[in-house]
Amino acid sequence: MPKRDVVSWNAMIDAYGKNRQGKEAIKLFHRMEAEGIDPDEATFVTMLEICATLASIQQGEAVYRRIRRSKYKRHTKVLNALIHMYGCCGSLIQAKEAFSRLGRPDEFSFTTLMSACSRNDHSREALEILPYMILQGVDPSSVTFLVVLSACSSAGYSPDEARGCFVAMIDDFSLLPSSEHYDCFFRFMQRAQPRLSAEMLADELAVFR
Repeated sequence: MPKRDVVSWNAMIDAYGKNRQGKEAIKLFHRMEAEGIDPDEATFVTMLEICATLASIQQGEAVYRRIRRSKYKRHTKVLNALIHMYGCCGSLIQAKEAFSRLGRPDEFSFTTLMSACSRNDHSREALEILPYMILQGVDPSSVTFLVVLSACSSAGYSPDEARGCFVAMIDDFSLLPSSEHYDCFFRFMQRAQPRLSAEMLADELAVFR
């Protein structure tokens, strides 16, 4: 059988990861290196995503030690995946450190850090990242605002503040809300104003359609 190249190994590792067989994917990663195949950017991103899914800080740190010996250690996609891995493993300090290594954070970098903060009970801090992101000249995406709207409730935002975020998404960034955005805002309003009837909530949402 011809020797498998890095693309072949990546495809197998990714397939195991997507089929919720993360531990098998990790074994493949080690076999790949044992056979003398150097991981590339795609390998490292996939491996960090698998470690995030497993919430395995031990495996994630092992992958990162290997990344530090490679030419990909400062690549944006790799560092974004590292931020996500740390966030999923409850290591917010390390997630912030990974973010600080980015030369030019992109939209995904900011959104991933916001998600890491929110996931680890720092929702107010997650929301404070949004104006900083905009100040840096990076426009938020619809995914960014999904994280923002999700964080509004746990951050103790008022209905007016959450409404302001929803309006900003539409008016300031010309982003069309999806059903997920409406659902997120609807659930926030239900928690914030439990006495509000379903009809009144529907009228509230209709303003944005």
